[in-house]
Amino acid sequence: ELDKFEKAMKDEEFRKLLVEYAKEISDPENKKKYEEEITQMEKMRGMDVKFVNPVDGYVVKTTDSSTGVKAFINICSNHHIAKAWSQFAEREENGKKKSGHQWNIPYSLSTPRDDIDRAGKKCVVYDAVFHPDTYSKGQEGPVESAEFKVGDQTFPYPYDNKTTTADTDEEGKLLKENKEDQTKANSPLDPIVPKDANSDTRPKEIVVYIELPKLDSAAPVELDILEKQLLLNCKNPCYHLDISLLTAE
Repeated sequence: ELDKFEKAMKDEEFRKLLVEYAKEISDPENKKKYEEEITQMEKMRGMDVKFVNPVDGYVVKTTDSSTGVKAFINICSNHHIAKAWSQFAEREENGKKKSGHQWNIPYSLSTPRDDIDRAGKKCVVYDAVFHPDTYSKGQEGPVESAEFKVGDQTFPYPYDNKTTTADTDEEGKLLKENKEDQTKANSPLDPIVPKDANSDTRPKEIVVYIELPKLDSAAPVELDILEKQLLLNCKNPCYHLDISLLTAE
């Protein structure tokens, strides 16, 4: 088969037809028509088909800890993916019941594909697609860690948990390496708790301000809010916070 392909590639007419085919399938109008035809064919078979065309977002970079192979997770969005939602949950820890909200984040993850990074080295690329609302929340809160967990359950080899948000060019290639590697745990600046917090009242809401000066984004932060406890963790840079919610007493 390889010999046949090599022989065909030497044929100028074959190369011309191949280029025309590539242009045809990459044309947006032809692609739309193709999707419509496939959808109609599947409907005739009783199948409801929806094409998930990812909308570009940003890229998360990680590394295979055993081989050093880079992996890029393209964080994308599409309205066909269900929205993230939360539910009240309880768990037992050290003989005590703790309660909080458990988040469920629907996603669609592509099969891995081999690629070449900016330095010309082999890498693996994934597309992780979330609902646009979930993606937007990820710009404000700790959703990136969930996205990495998605990859962690799918990657065929162990990846380093130290992820970075990569700057990319038009083709999604890495432009700069992460130059900072911090392993020392940092203590967040003292959280601000209202001065009138006491055990006589139980408010419906509580506002806690936490400053993380070594972070530019809240994306890598893991935050758990329980009934009487607030837990915050970040691996890179390292932060850990465990405080009691005084007004919940």
